[in-house]
Amino acid sequence: MADMCSCMMVGRLTANADLKYTNNGTARLGFTVAVGRYEKGQTETSFFDCVQWGKTAEILSRHLTKGRLVAVKGELRQNRWTDNEGTKRQQILMVADSYGGIQMLGSGKQNNDNDTDDRGSQSNEPSYSRFDDDIPF
Repeated sequence: MADMCSCMMVGRLTANADLKYTNNGTARLGFTVAVGRYEKGQTETSFFDCVQWGKTAEILSRHLTKGRLVAVKGELRQNRWTDNEGTKRQQILMVADSYGGIQMLGSGKQNNDNDTDDRGSQSNEPSYSRFDDDIPF
């Protein structure tokens, strides 16, 4: 059996996605997703760098804006390099699946004024989707 690294996360974009092109014209959409973990009344947030490639990147570029709630499915890759000063560096990057790797959830706007979830009800816990009630467990 071959090795496999598959991952899925749900979180909010920390900034508008950044569309760039490689020298050969391939679209690359870079973005960062903030994912909160709630434990004992405390919130701890982790930030994950993500990338989407190709035509899908071009299509999604105008929709992935700061604060947007997204689900990202793909694989983790580790990039290693040595910088100009000779320091060894590394980065863990989530590469979204080419088809269906990014799903936009909710309305795209986070409501911080009265802490309501996407269904409009009061909430102290995060609501990642207005379809939470459909989950059978």
